[in-house]
Amino acid sequence: MAKVNISIPDSFLKEIDKYKEYKKVNRSQFIIDAARVYFDIIEDEKALERRRDAIKRLKKTSEKIMKLGIKDWDTTSEVRKMRDLREKEMKRRLGI
Repeated sequence: MAKVNISIPDSFLKEIDKYKEYKKVNRSQFIIDAARVYFDIIEDEKALERRRDAIKRLKKTSEKIMKLGIKDWDTTSEVRKMRDLREKEMKRRLGI
């Protein structure tokens, strides 16, 4: 296992010590757990960004379709169909 030295303010270390005692873990484990939680937050932010980008692309596609004169195309319905197909495929792969 790698060892690292970090510099943090004394007041922050006291706060870490307070919460690590509450969680009944050592400092290293507390910091590892905190980093994992932060990684999850970052992954959630990245997923949200991907969804926003997908919505932008979908809007552009919808505008192109409308310019072609196709009036009955429902973006929301198409997205739902894609999600349903993806969900069915995931369930099939997981054997659910």
